[in-house]
Amino acid sequence: IQTLHLKHKQWYQRRVRGNREVLVSLVPSQFQQSFRSLLKGLWVILHVYSSDPDPDRYVDVNVFKMECLDLYHLILENFGNRPDHRWVNLSPTLHSVLAHSWELIEANNCQSLGAFSESGLECNNKFLRIIREVKARKINETVCHQDTLNRMWDKSCPLASTYRPIVHPRPAARRHHSDSLSERIAACYIV
Repeated sequence: IQTLHLKHKQWYQRRVRGNREVLVSLVPSQFQQSFRSLLKGLWVILHVYSSDPDPDRYVDVNVFKMECLDLYHLILENFGNRPDHRWVNLSPTLHSVLAHSWELIEANNCQSLGAFSESGLECNNKFLRIIREVKARKINETVCHQDTLNRMWDKSCPLASTYRPIVHPRPAARRHHSDSLSERIAACYIV
């Protein structure tokens, strides 16, 4: 679930946040208001459980659990249990997020689950590809793998990393949430 929650959060941030009304317009008119609520609820849940843990801020598990279960019931009542318009099947991934993510947060000492994401490991795939394509010998497969492994070993060496230039990231763009979403996110935390 850790890999999936990060991928879903990134997808939602890139694609859906700016185009929420475009997505809502694609849904049949009788479901648009419910779908709008679904997108907002999903944003709140993904934001809370995928954020990086803060030792001074704990997730209020009961509030978060209610957010998850309310969204779960919204989906089932409006999209899943209507015999005349049953057009949504709840995927196992969405079920695990909505029904069980609060249990993982509770087991994690009421901290968000962002520290368990595999983004660091997935980031290495990009470096492996670049090293293999650009910096490794292509005489045969064995030599290519040796060069790639040696470069990755150098990359992980603490002494060698002191000689690398420090790259300062660009400041993150400020996100503008509507007041109701910000309030719902803040309500899920114990400060």
